[in-house]
Amino acid sequence: RYMDPLVDAGFIGEDTVEVFAGNLVAVVVPASNPANITTIRDLAAPGTKIVMGIKELPIGDHALQVLDNLAEDPEYGPAYKEAILANVISLETRVTGIVSKVALGEADAGFAFMSDVTPQMKEKIRKIPIPEGYNVRGDCSAAVFSQSDNSEAAEAFIDLLMSNDAQAILDEYGFIPLAGLEENAALPAS
Repeated sequence: RYMDPLVDAGFIGEDTVEVFAGNLVAVVVPASNPANITTIRDLAAPGTKIVMGIKELPIGDHALQVLDNLAEDPEYGPAYKEAILANVISLETRVTGIVSKVALGEADAGFAFMSDVTPQMKEKIRKIPIPEGYNVRGDCSAAVFSQSDNSEAAEAFIDLLMSNDAQAILDEYGFIPLAGLEENAALPAS
């Protein structure tokens, strides 16, 4: 949602935009999981404390898209989405606030990107994946500004992001590397 307006305004050449990784939404719970959340259905239980991002934050927008997808399925329905939103105790302006509140046990669950559970947080947080067919993939892109004073270095950095070494690091940190994007091509990207 950020690249298109920059391309349209002429700040970025469309031919320089490269998707270098993707990301998926997950439900995160404290490692101790005191609310015993094992599936996304458990999020609708009354009294479950959930943290989400504001709609303007990519994870907030993506989480709402996931909830919309679930609400469209009669297996979950609109009441499911309403029950989850009724359980939201905090709308965060930064994804680190979501992960931190869950890790500290201030919330029973939160919506975060898979990559937001960094190696440092892996012992404090568990991820519950969103069932196939409901998730929304976020694409990570890079581009060279049209008025860049050092476009060669910018292009070299993008090449680095696309390299096998960088892709392995992105995969280690929970992103979907380029090879995995093809496998997840059926997921709507934003």
